[in-house]
Parts: sequence; structure tokens; C-alpha cells
Amino acid sequence: FWAGHSVAGLTAAFAGVLVCAANPMFIFFARMGTATMPAMAMSGLATAAALWAIRPLKPSPSVERQFLGWLICGLAMGMAILTHGLWALLELATVILLLLVLCPRRLSHLLGLLAALLIGVLLVAPWGVYTHEQDADAWRQWLATAMPGDLHPAVLWNQLRHRLLWVALIVLPWPLWLIAAAVQPFSTSSAGSRTRLVLGLVWFASLLCFELLGRLGDQHSGQDLLPLALRVWPAAAVLIGLLFAQFGTLADEGRSARLWRFGRWGHILLLAVASGAIPALLYVQDALHAGGLADWLTVAVPPWQLSAALALVLMILVLLSVRWAVRQYVRSTLVAWAVWTLVLLSVVSLPAIARSQRVSERPDTENLVANLQRAGAMRLFWLDQTAEAAGTVNAFVLLYAQRDQIDTITPAQLVEMVVSAEPFQLIAPADTDWPALTLICRDQRLGLALWQHAGQAPGG
Repeated sequence: FWAGHSVAGLTAAFAGVLVCAANPMFIFFARMGTATMPAMAMSGLATAAALWAIRPLKPSPSVERQFLGWLICGLAMGMAILTHGLWALLELATVILLLLVLCPRRLSHLLGLLAALLIGVLLVAPWGVYTHEQDADAWRQWLATAMPGDLHPAVLWNQLRHRLLWVALIVLPWPLWLIAAAVQPFSTSSAGSRTRLVLGLVWFASLLCFELLGRLGDQHSGQDLLPLALRVWPAAAVLIGLLFAQFGTLADEGRSARLWRFGRWGHILLLAVASGAIPALLYVQDALHAGGLADWLTVAVPPWQLSAALALVLMILVLLSVRWAVRQYVRSTLVAWAVWTLVLLSVVSLPAIARSQRVSERPDTENLVANLQRAGAMRLFWLDQTAEAAGTVNAFVLLYAQRDQIDTITPAQLVEMVVSAEPFQLIAPADTDWPALTLICRDQRLGLALWQHAGQAPGG
């Protein structure tokens, strides 16, 4: 809201908030205890404070406003670094610097940016000193996280493909309007407000480049990239909010942009199809599971009355949006689309939360969790079947074993440890067998098995 208001006023601010809230991935990660949301919030706050201090396309801001804005920006930068790492410093500095280029009085704002960077670094400095005292080689790990990894073309292409896929997933159900927002600044209908759209586009495009090209070759792959890519969403929401504010202004003047005239029907068609397909999918998921389909869908099956009511409400919202879109009520149409998404997510969350039936069908997982928690102080190892013990420990194991760190060992090291007198437990892939150890439990869904070595009697 703050960023959109600083660029284009209340209409753009409210539109950006609606778009940002009406996003499945945003709501999903907001319910999880991960660093994704704090990092995204602090990065967004830093950029919003910088825009408020800059006051683009408006009279020169007062010294007090600049001081307060850059102070908040610096504090948010420091918190972003603490939650996301040193990479956030370079990312935010680049984004804000690019925004400064599009605004007047660049020199004074550049000094404010330098002050914010200094504040952010000073906020992080005590943690850096403490970390160095605990581990003198910690700085090597910091540099390693910022440096590229395997730069083989096949690896780079695979990671870039994954990142593009996750970005496309994150912007649902608004990808059509994100594309339109990238094109609209170059349309003749944007005369007089083009710079506002360009500001939003620069913010989004610079973040997108960082997420797509930053740290290529690192070990992040697959779904691990999803929370990282989510960091572009606030900028995308502000950009789409600016777009709809422009569409609303044109409608007030009796005009309409070509992208609005054609894009509204594509979005309405998408919502109309989803209004019937998603409730039906929830209700018939047992039949799909029996046929080996939709195994990823693990919510409780809702009553048919709930599915039918959901489909009816969604279709009513779609019809309302059709009525308003035909009459060129752009703001009302956006509200209907956002409410459609929020209603769908709210109702779907009910069977998702009440999925006790699905959870109870996972006794192997419950058994694995119980045994990990009962391990206590016994030594626990993670088996890495590569040549060197450098694998990444499953976060699930770290969480439920209540360990900060679990050492990895290779099969050769395991053979040597079997003859020792000290008992230990081993987490290994579920499809492997270790006759010298005792199997405690095996979870095929997670692909993990817990083994135990009782140790040798002294002198045995």
C-alpha cells in the first residue's frame, strides 16, 4: 500500500493491496513458519520507505521526510539482510538505485541511499562480529552463498527453467495482467502517466532478474526455489495495481486501453472455467486418487453441498464482474476478481485444515517423527551416498529431530562405524538395506528410513 501510494496515489495503493492479497502462494507461505515472508516484508518495506523519501513525480520532499524515510529504509535493509542473507543488500541497493535514475534530484537521494546502506550494515554488524567469534571461517560461508556454483550449461538451463516455472506459478491468477503491465507503458494511451508505470516495471524487472540470474549454479533446485521466487510478488502486485489505476483513469475519461478491452475477457474466461473445475476436483479427488491421479491433492473431501455452494458463489462473482467489465467499471471489476480469489482460497482452506483423515493415513510418517523425537542425545547421522559426505540434510529431519545440525557420512564411513562400541542412529534412503543395523521404521512417502546401531559391548 505504501509503495503504491507513494508512486500514484490511493487508487493504485488499494488496487495493489487487493492484487497482493488475492494470491494463493502469498497466503500459503503467510501461514508457514519460514523466513520467506519476513524477508519479503522487509525488502518491500525498504523499497516503500525509499519511494516515500524520494517522492517521485511530486514536489521536492522536506528534509524531515527524507530523514525519516531513509532511516526506515536502512533499518528494513538490515532486517532483510538478517532474514535473507548478504544477497539482500546488493539486491535492494540495485533496485533503489535504478529507481533513483528515474527521479529528479538524484544527488540528494543518492546520499540518502548511502546513509540507508550504512544503517543497514551497522544493524547487521553486531551479529557478524558475534558469528566471527564463534566461527572464524563463517565469512567463507557467506561468500560461498553469494558466489555462483556449478556453471555447466545444462545445470544453468535446468535451474533457469525451474525459476521461470515458479515465477509463473507465483503470479497466478494474474499473469495476463502482469504481461499487460509490462507492455502498457509503451502504449499511446499511457501518455502523461508513463513514468509511474515505468517505475513499477523497473522495480519488478530488476527483482525478477535477480531471482532468475542471481546465484546460478547453487544447490537450490525444485520446490526450494518457490519461496525464493516469491520475493518478486510485492513488486508485481504494485505494478498490476498501477496498471488498473491507469485503466480506471482512462475509463473516467470515457476511453479504454486496448489491453483492457481484450484482457478482461481472457481473465473472466479463466475464472469461469475455474469456478466449476476446482469445486468438482475437490469433490471427486478420491476417484482421482484411485486412478493414480492428483496424488498431490491431500485435502479432506468436502460435502457435495459445500462444493456446489462454492461453485454457485464463484459463478455469481464472475457474472458480476462481466456486468461491471461491460460498463467499464474497472475498479469494481478488480474488486470482484480479488473477492473471487479470496472466497475460493477461504473455502478451500477449510478441508485443507481439516485434513485429519489424510494425515491419519500416514502412520509411517507419524512413527518416524515419534522415533526421531525419542532419540534424545543419541548420535544421529545422515547417509550421503555420493563420493563425499557433503549432502544437504532434509529439513524435515532437522525439525523433528530437534537438532541444529546432523553430520553426514558416506557408506564407507558407515562400515567403519559399525565396528565401534558407540550406539548411533542413521537416516538413510528408504530403498536401501543395512543388515548390520536394526531397522526402526521406514516411510516410503518421504523416502526415508531410520536405522539404529546398538553398539558393541566393551571387549566384544
